Amino acid sequence: MQILSYLKSMGETPYSIAKKDRWRDLGTERQWYRWCNGESIPSHKIMKIILVMSSGAVQPNDWFENIWNENIVTILSNVHIDD
Repeated sequence: MQILSYLKSMGETPYSIAKKDRWRDLGTERQWYRWCNGESIPSHKIMKIILVMSSGAVQPNDWFENIWNENIVTILSNVHIDD
C-alpha cells in the first residue's frame, strides 16, 4: 500500500502525521509531503521504520511504484513498431 493511501485509511494527511509522536522524528512536513506525492523517497533506514510502524502495510517496494509507472509510460511511448 502506498504511504498516502495508508495515511488516508488512518484519517491522516502528510501534514498531520508529521506532527505526531514517533512519526515526526522521521521527517519534516515538507519531506512527508514530498514522499506522499512521489516527489522523493525516504532513505532505506526510514523505509524500514515506516514498514514496522505501519505493521507491514507500507512495503519498501511501494515507494517505487509511481516511479516505475512513470518510467514505463515514457519507455512505451518511445517504442515504435514497424510493420
